[in-house]
Amino acid sequence: MTKLAEQHRCDQPFDIYTLFKCFTMDTIWSCGFGLDTDMQNNPNDPYLIQSQRVAAEESHISPLIILLLFIPELKWLWNGLQRCDGSVRYWLTNYLPITRRFISDDVVMWFENQTEQLIKKRIELGYTKRMDLLQLMLESVSDDDFIQDQPTSTVANTETTTEPPLVRKLTKHEIAANIALFMIAGYETTSTALSYIAYALATHPNEQRKLQEHIDAHFDFYSRREFPFADPHAKTVALFTASGLRWKRQRFVINPTFSSLKLKQMSPLINRNIDSFMTKLAEQHRCDQPFDIYTLFKRFTMDTI
Repeated sequence: MTKLAEQHRCDQPFDIYTLFKCFTMDTIWSCGFGLDTDMQNNPNDPYLIQSQRVAAEESHISPLIILLLFIPELKWLWNGLQRCDGSVRYWLTNYLPITRRFISDDVVMWFENQTEQLIKKRIELGYTKRMDLLQLMLESVSDDDFIQDQPTSTVANTETTTEPPLVRKLTKHEIAANIALFMIAGYETTSTALSYIAYALATHPNEQRKLQEHIDAHFDFYSRREFPFADPHAKTVALFTASGLRWKRQRFVINPTFSSLKLKQMSPLINRNIDSFMTKLAEQHRCDQPFDIYTLFKRFTMDTI
């Protein structure tokens, strides 16, 4: 808000997208990983610069990525070559600075090294009262480099399935991967959405006024502080792209409130929304006229969410 006030006093057009990108990264790194960043006042912050490189339009697609897409059977080879390429670039640009004139370091490798350092420092500090995402994951860290997940077994001649107990641990590599994913997934999407919302409100002053009046009438500082779902929501954000049993274990460790039992308890709510959706479809069918089903699906989706 201070930066916005400064821009307002200048009484000149400005790019709010830049402010939102800095604001988003400050929030992600401070709330998610406990770093005291100030990117809104320091546009040359290395975390911000590297994040911008990830989403930059001029960032090229590695030939190894193309090979991975078209020949996935050899993904072990392409992944290995990609990591070797990233390691060589990182070593050259950090230990032989003159090479930066000819090659650029690998942004993914940069983030991996930074996350490993974050994890190492936090483990050395021991328990901390900072309730950020990193601390939540480190409470379940394992010293093992790999955790073998046991598959679900089916009893012969029966329909009974037996699920082995989940290992309530995460490897350091899994924690580092989720830190990088959380940053990359949240940076561009959040800042772009905020910028578009700001643009829409700026170009529709009547709607902006109505929204402001609604916020002033129904929300205040204390009601936001007492919002009962804030903490559970922060702990149940879906962060992972790992498949199968590995994803199940990670979800179970990080998201204790997101269990299969609680999903089943949501079934009546979901069924109610489905019934309402089918009713709307029946109404449209009786009208015997073309209609935009996309609109109905959007409403159904938001009702369910």
